[in-house]
Amino acid sequence: MTEIYSHAKNVCVDLGEEQDNSADAIQFMREILELDRFGYLIRDRTTTEKWESLSKLITRPWFGRRWIVQEIALARKASIHCGMHDIDWHDFKDSVALFVSASSEVSQLFKKSDEHGNIPDYFGYLKALGANRLVEATTNVFRKRDDGTIQERLQTIEWLVSNLTQFEAREEHDIIYAVLSLAMDTTSTAEADKTTQKPERRGQDIEGNITVTGAKPSEKLSANTVRGLGESLARSRAKIQTRTYIIDYNQDFFDVCKFFVNLVIETSRSLDILCRPWCPNKTNDKLPLPSWLPRLSRRSFTKQRDGGQFERLHADPLTELSARRRSTYNASLNTAPRFEIGEGASLRSIFVTGFVLDVVVDIESEAQAGVIPNEWAALAGWVNYASPPPDHFWRTLVADRGPDGENAPGYCSRACHYVFRKAGEDAGINTGKIKDYGQELLAKFGDRVHSTVFMRKLFKTKRKFLGLATKPPKDPVTREDTGAVKNDLIVILYGCSVPVLLRGPLSDGESQYYRMIGECFVHGMMDGEALRIRDAENVKAQKFELR
Repeated sequence: MTEIYSHAKNVCVDLGEEQDNSADAIQFMREILELDRFGYLIRDRTTTEKWESLSKLITRPWFGRRWIVQEIALARKASIHCGMHDIDWHDFKDSVALFVSASSEVSQLFKKSDEHGNIPDYFGYLKALGANRLVEATTNVFRKRDDGTIQERLQTIEWLVSNLTQFEAREEHDIIYAVLSLAMDTTSTAEADKTTQKPERRGQDIEGNITVTGAKPSEKLSANTVRGLGESLARSRAKIQTRTYIIDYNQDFFDVCKFFVNLVIETSRSLDILCRPWCPNKTNDKLPLPSWLPRLSRRSFTKQRDGGQFERLHADPLTELSARRRSTYNASLNTAPRFEIGEGASLRSIFVTGFVLDVVVDIESEAQAGVIPNEWAALAGWVNYASPPPDHFWRTLVADRGPDGENAPGYCSRACHYVFRKAGEDAGINTGKIKDYGQELLAKFGDRVHSTVFMRKLFKTKRKFLGLATKPPKDPVTREDTGAVKNDLIVILYGCSVPVLLRGPLSDGESQYYRMIGECFVHGMMDGEALRIRDAENVKAQKFELR
């Protein structure tokens, strides 16, 4: 399929029959691209029907499929078709980007519209929509020549799997397989049908067709497709070692995950993949997946049940990768990961090395729907809102960073003080409503806090550090509560950019092990400070078996 999409003159995307004023939506996209009118369109109350039809068009099911990223990204040229109408992919892409960029202004139109129920967040989280993620992904995965051919692959398999969680796959294996052809550090091959495959001769292509094991007979791949396409010169410049990924749908999904995790850790020299949600909630494996494979139930956004819109489910990951694949934090101070994936009796374990920094001794309830309980300020020692907030409190609320990973803006302290004084000491802080105060800086502060605390708990440690921990849903298979509790250990793992919470040691009667609870923010311990404590107090490193 790689060959087909990358060599086609044009890739035509069929969104289905015309409905929900889709023809008007496509015409409206062309109006949006007239930049001298764009400012008018996002403020004119008579355009609400057009914005709604556009929203329905870009939330069609096609935009939620995982394989579409490959189909569009590889294409030299593409067009979007719906009924009898069509639009060039570049025009479609730019109109979606403009829509998302003006989401606040357009939402105000619907807030003032009686016909649309005066709903302020009528479109949900536009940035999380599959259409917008598709636009972002296809912009960031390749550098292309003027003729649309690929000049250089820009992203790793880790980045692709971690950042495309909005796109779903019917086959669990396709969480990984569907993006292999896009990665700069992998090529793909297949387990071949031995009855039809001819021997490979060094330096020459395999002749004939190869059928992917487990695929239907009609799902044939050309030899070039199976071998995978790679720009060796670009990969050489990027100093990325290319690994061959064997596509085998008959392989247990856990084995696919093990290979993926091992490859990612070795190539990235980081354990962050153990913290970032990417793994399906339920699989066809007979045994539950171990705690070091983070489930998609912990992802930031999920699709609403009654439509294609997205709503926030959790805070943004602390280990989120930017398009340049830079980590926001450096808790282990660039130390190399020491890990080993288990074999034999420890088949479903991973062994990692680090040291125990602290332990959770007090913890407050989570910020449900982004509402900060008033007990949080008390836990931080802030009981009189007439005084400015303690540094460690407001910095924890924004995870000591701005929205793009830079240092926390200086205005955050004043914004925090203003918001808490306005709400009063007996009320929770609805971080999703701070933007309604009508001040731009407060809105920026509110957005950052909302994306940081949503469904996280505030905790205090034995060393008096303040921190944030995820409150994930119960395990979809075991129904076990996997959220942070008192006595959970705060551990610095070598090769991990953030501290993690581990529970244990637990015992199975024969050996001790730990359960991975997840990443956490610990104020003052996010940029290597913990290693100075380790050295000063002679804290010994230890190996943790995670199950």
